[in-house]
Amino acid sequence: MKAAGFHQRVRTRPGADFKYLHIPVDANNSPERFLRFNARLRDASRLTAVLAQSAPLVEGPTPDFRRDLHQVRLNLVSLFVQGGFAAITQKAQAVVPAERLQEATGLYLNILRDALAEVYLDLLREEGVNLEQGVGEQENAFFNDALSALAVLPTYGSPFYLQLTRFQQVEASGLQVTRSGATGVVYLGFAFLVIGVFIMFYTSHRRVWAWLAVEADGARLIVAGAANRHAAEFAHEFAQLQIDLARRLGATQPEPSQDFRFGFKSRSG
Repeated sequence: MKAAGFHQRVRTRPGADFKYLHIPVDANNSPERFLRFNARLRDASRLTAVLAQSAPLVEGPTPDFRRDLHQVRLNLVSLFVQGGFAAITQKAQAVVPAERLQEATGLYLNILRDALAEVYLDLLREEGVNLEQGVGEQENAFFNDALSALAVLPTYGSPFYLQLTRFQQVEASGLQVTRSGATGVVYLGFAFLVIGVFIMFYTSHRRVWAWLAVEADGARLIVAGAANRHAAEFAHEFAQLQIDLARRLGATQPEPSQDFRFGFKSRSG
């Protein structure tokens, strides 16, 4: 059984992978129990006092053995809150021969779990939870999820926890009043756009080119024109231009051209 909880995620930079954290909730759907459990594990004096209560109940051949076991439990809890289960494994690898590493690691984890359970039971008693019939299924699921969360905390990356405590719901309104700046400029630009479209489609574009070439015995003038519509009207105007230029230059009028081109040649002397 997995307890309900809050899911948190964090990343160190945009585009990086998220690191996830599942915080179990108590009977009030609050993370307060987990936060108190975590704080109690990091309170050295409170942790020592809680584990000292169960020290006389630990079976051992001598008081020195029980004292040493008590210190081992404190050290394992401290390693766990600082580095998770990986820190316990590294500790075992550093002090235990390779042939006994698996056995020693399992022993360390069992001692650690018992110590954490003692702190958790002390927390439940403080909350007023009845433990005469043992730990219930919900409390046991919370403990297992809390261990998983505590093991992730050292590598989670965020030093604090943000919790939403209240919010005010604001219903969306069907009527919205907005103000847009520079609306006059937008409307003026749209008007120019419409005028430009009409000019482009309904205005005849007429172009005339002239090329003057200086030759050895005089000069030559070549004139060409083009229109995108109303070809007959432009042909009449172009022919009139040809007559006017011939009269102005005193040149012989050339034969009219169907492709709106004509030329004059003026001899020097």
